[in-house]
Amino acid sequence: MEAEKMQGSARGLNRLEVWLFVAISVLGLFGFMSTLSTSDVHGVASGEEFTASLYAQEKLEELMRQPLTPGTVAGALTGLEPGFSGTFRITPVDGGTPPRQARIAVSIRWGLDEGPPRSVTLEAIRGE
Repeated sequence: MEAEKMQGSARGLNRLEVWLFVAISVLGLFGFMSTLSTSDVHGVASGEEFTASLYAQEKLEELMRQPLTPGTVAGALTGLEPGFSGTFRITPVDGGTPPRQARIAVSIRWGLDEGPPRSVTLEAIRGE
């Protein structure tokens, strides 16, 4: 009697059960996909923003190590990947000589070829 019960419970899945499993899985996948934003789905855009942020952080750290100058210093960044451009600006905060603090801003732009350009700007205050 026990052997007959075990054989009946060990049967394979029928077609209705398989189709029900597929339908529930597809609905779950659609539900998950609806929670993603378009930037999650389009990873290239977020990758470019990440690259621009790295460039800005790297240049900001480099400029933080430079000695402060009495006047404003601005310029273009070099050595960036094609499709990226950048500028920096160092502005003394107080008018004393030598300056004791300066505001440092670094901006990176990309997407110049397609659509409106996008940018990342990082700023910091450096003191002597």
